[in-house]
Amino acid sequence: MQKKSILVVDDEEMLRKFLSVALIKLGHVVLTAENGEAAVKLCAEPGRGIDLALVDLVMPGLSGPETIAQMHSHRPNLPAILSSGGTEGDIARICKESGAVGYLIKPYRINQLVEVIEAALEKGKAAR
Repeated sequence: MQKKSILVVDDEEMLRKFLSVALIKLGHVVLTAENGEAAVKLCAEPGRGIDLALVDLVMPGLSGPETIAQMHSHRPNLPAILSSGGTEGDIARICKESGAVGYLIKPYRINQLVEVIEAALEKGKAAR
């Protein structure tokens, strides 16, 4: 997988740190946001390179789907992955409704993360 800039949006600090370390070890550049508002602000910055967003479904303030909708207002082709501890049926439905291109159910393994990221980046390329 080529080096990409990935935005990790999650209100849990430990998870943001874990994902940051894992994604950096995989060769990516990582940006983090502790909530949807911070993620939208990063997406609105001109010239800020973001290839993919990994967004928690449930956060204080903006929810994952609301965050994705607002990020898409600045970057319509930004591929986003929803992450949740919910059930697969629920998150699959929410994923489709929100414009996300993939989802992960917590807890997940690094190999699952890699697979979903690769698939999302491919879908993102096709949308451009």
